[in-house]
Amino acid sequence: MTTPSPRRAAGFLLRCIALFSLLLAASAPSSQLARAQDPRRDDDDEVLRVSTNLVQTDVTVLDKQGRPVTDLRPEQFELKVDGQTQPLLFFERVTAGSAGEASALRRSTRGATPTVSTTAASASATRPAPPRGRSVIFFIDDLHLSSEGVARARDILLSYIERRLAPGTPTLIASTSGQIGFLQQFTDDRAVLRAAARRVRYQSTAILDFDQPPMSERIALEIDRGNRGALDYYVVSWIRDNPSRSPTRRDTAEQVVRGRARTIVERAAQVSEATISSLESAVGARGPEPGRRILFFVSEGFTLTNRKRDIGDKYRRVIAAAARAGTVVYTLDARGLAVPMLDASSGMRADIELETDLTVVSPSADMAAQQEVLRGLAADTGGRALLNTNGLEQAVESALGETAEYYVLAWRPEAAETAGRSPQFRRVEVSVRGRPDLTVRVRSGFLDARADDARQRVASGAAGSATPAVRSSNATLSAVIAEAAERRALPVELYAIFNGETGSPPSLTALVQLTDEPVRFAPAGEKLQAEVTVACVVLDDTGKTVFSEGRTLTLTRAAPGGGASRVITQFPAQLTKPGLYQVRVAAHDARGGLTGSAFQWVEVPDLKAGRLALSTPVIVERHTVTATTAPETPQAVSLNVDRRFARASRLRAELYVYNAARAAGGANVEMEIKVWRDGRVALSAPPHKLADAGAADPSRIRYDAEVPLRGLAPGPYILEVSAADRTTRAAATRQIAFTVE
Repeated sequence: MTTPSPRRAAGFLLRCIALFSLLLAASAPSSQLARAQDPRRDDDDEVLRVSTNLVQTDVTVLDKQGRPVTDLRPEQFELKVDGQTQPLLFFERVTAGSAGEASALRRSTRGATPTVSTTAASASATRPAPPRGRSVIFFIDDLHLSSEGVARARDILLSYIERRLAPGTPTLIASTSGQIGFLQQFTDDRAVLRAAARRVRYQSTAILDFDQPPMSERIALEIDRGNRGALDYYVVSWIRDNPSRSPTRRDTAEQVVRGRARTIVERAAQVSEATISSLESAVGARGPEPGRRILFFVSEGFTLTNRKRDIGDKYRRVIAAAARAGTVVYTLDARGLAVPMLDASSGMRADIELETDLTVVSPSADMAAQQEVLRGLAADTGGRALLNTNGLEQAVESALGETAEYYVLAWRPEAAETAGRSPQFRRVEVSVRGRPDLTVRVRSGFLDARADDARQRVASGAAGSATPAVRSSNATLSAVIAEAAERRALPVELYAIFNGETGSPPSLTALVQLTDEPVRFAPAGEKLQAEVTVACVVLDDTGKTVFSEGRTLTLTRAAPGGGASRVITQFPAQLTKPGLYQVRVAAHDARGGLTGSAFQWVEVPDLKAGRLALSTPVIVERHTVTATTAPETPQAVSLNVDRRFARASRLRAELYVYNAARAAGGANVEMEIKVWRDGRVALSAPPHKLADAGAADPSRIRYDAEVPLRGLAPGPYILEVSAADRTTRAAATRQIAFTVE
């Protein structure tokens, strides 16, 4: 890795701009006739698929020290479904978040030729996927958190973001109340996740119940169910605490207590139902490549009140959704280490003239009841309940470690399991023969609903909506841009860049690249022609549109045959203020019916605040050109919006450092470059000083460096550029994804 001098890099940006202009003008598409199009989206991939092919489940095996066991063979596993042993038709050990995880999961459900494999998942030999780590979800149950619990939840989030988050790990922060808002999306952008964590605030759901002694959800449920001991305790308490209400009859006191209990039970049921419904949405949220997800459920527990409600059915749907999405749930009790005791602060009185079993009104019994759902949710999804500990941040790290390696087991369901009838819950058990010392964590079961029926509905729906007569391009693009995840049927790449100047209004530029190979062309005179509509929308961190623009690109092919061409267009967006923005672009081929989209977050810093900041890295590919006329023949440079680079090339990165502190010897800023792969550093350069000699604007210093790619294996990577101002001790970091081919 080298860092060219400013003089040698002079004019580099101008050459990139000139090259980019040429690329915009070179809209001569490839000349391959469009094939018959398949308008289906490939967004229905699930980790657990149930069909006439194979059913799969993921299994974690740990030793006594809690470390993953990775040397087991398929014959050592015993798998039972509803108590019946099933032969394994697929077996593979997978590293969570690795490049080959998605392909391994797809292979396990094809079912055409059942095989057993013990090799680690390998990357696809075809076009590499974008860089993705394993997915992580933090679900903050803010409707069941005290103000202290909310503070602990934020500490857990910030600790993960600053210390545990590996580049390329899509992370989602969600909450029961929905207060995260537009930021409730999968991303590995630390700025976005920090902003989401700051939105977690205390949500009071307390019932205005001023009677004494206090009545918990569990006690109210006991009274509502007819527990005579709990009822008698509160009836006697009410009579003694209300001597002025004379004469006080027993039946009057009972009506008051029962009414109080019903109110608490009904309110608790509403809040619990909201939690379960929100959790189901988070568990099944559409995200990146198929792969194992780990969900941290942060709560202080609650009771699954089932009074006139179907909360039990909703809970089973959560378990089924977790199985389909490959989500393992780890539950965290935000109360930490708590030892509930019956004391004066609890409001309970032991001097009541009644032989009452005080365990009925025991705070410890309340806590155990509230934690029961946390234990069950973790056990039913193959996770673990992390309760009664103050080391919640360390518990998150431990959970990430023990889920890093797992096994995928697949079997063929019986014909009866896929017959046309209502879905049924199937109980799954997995053990390792002859190894009682090992802990096996597996989800408790799955619903045998046929995924291929849903897949057909998706395909037919997409095909129907693709017809221009039914839906205009504008309506289609609006719908695609509003979706939670990207579409990939029409290849669309986005490169959103901020590289503004100090003293100028904030702005960003969205570069959009289309690959015209799947576009459907039609004869137009002696040539072939197609029209693709492209739209760009910029949203602020509340989801409000601050910029939108669309245009129709006319693509022309001279003749059939040849390879695909890339078409690039740009959308410069003027902004009114700095902040977090999400750029969303979408394209629609009206004739072929295909759509594609891409999303990217961009942090636009407040340059007027005088704090150290970085622009978005602009990365280009530098090829070595064989000199044919003169030894000073320049090296070819290309700007790839899709950020895909040949292994024989060099990656050249350029960005700007803003507001570096000035001293007698100039700026005292150290730069550092790291290249990440699968959460590990694959390449790095030692810290080196930023050269600012000859900078026209000392508040905006250009920095560029080159990364040799020859030593990197094909696959997705993250380039991370960091700046540290030794004078002010300020720091700034930017990351950008790229792929080596």
